[in-house]
Amino acid sequence: MEDTLQQLTSNITTLKWMLALVTLLLLIVTAFLIFALKLTRQAFKDKESQAEAEIFQSRAAVLSDEGKDAELRKLAEDRLLEYTSDSWAHYFLGMALYRLRDPFLAKQHFIKAGELDPRMKSVADECLEEVNRMLSEHKPRLV
Repeated sequence: MEDTLQQLTSNITTLKWMLALVTLLLLIVTAFLIFALKLTRQAFKDKESQAEAEIFQSRAAVLSDEGKDAELRKLAEDRLLEYTSDSWAHYFLGMALYRLRDPFLAKQHFIKAGELDPRMKSVADECLEEVNRMLSEHKPRLV
């Protein structure tokens, strides 16, 4: 009888350890699945954000080519409300402002575009040369 009781106790202890191991494995699998879900969501957000950026750039380029500078300004300003670090939005806003004869603001946005994306620096610098040329020709009026 004592031998049976000891074997039963041993079996219960083994079952406890097995249950603890299964619980641990379930926790590990759950943590892995949560991590994988977060990565998937982030990848989806990144892809969605990239698609939105490409749509913005295409639309802005069309407006710029068509000379619709007021619409381009609005589009770029709206984009910057949500994506303040979008170098293309700064660039297109700078273009619109330059064409709308606001060289002071245009200059700020061209500088910002070059700072945010070093690949755009040469394009932004070319635009800045034009803006600086416009500013040097700008003569203050006497009131």
